[in-house]
Amino acid sequence: MEEARTACGKGIRDIAEREASAVEVLRRDSDERVAVTLRTIETSVQNTIQTSKVELQGLEGEKARLEELLAPARWLFWTLESQDYANSLPLSIVSRVADRLAH
Repeated sequence: MEEARTACGKGIRDIAEREASAVEVLRRDSDERVAVTLRTIETSVQNTIQTSKVELQGLEGEKARLEELLAPARWLFWTLESQDYANSLPLSIVSRVADRLAH
């Protein structure tokens, strides 16, 4: 009976050690997979940030270009809305501004 009890105890310890070892292997594997996934996500986020910065720079350049083009139009609209000022301008100036806007 004692031998059976000793053998059972040894068998249980052996199984426990194997299972503990298997759990440790699974934990390490899981940690590695999580680390790889986090690196992949980080790389993706960094790429998205860089792409967004490039796109933003392009949009800011386009905005500056369009604002430059709109400046004469703003002056013309302001002139047309300001009746007193518009009446005081010679027609040749208004015509030149209109011609510049057309080209």
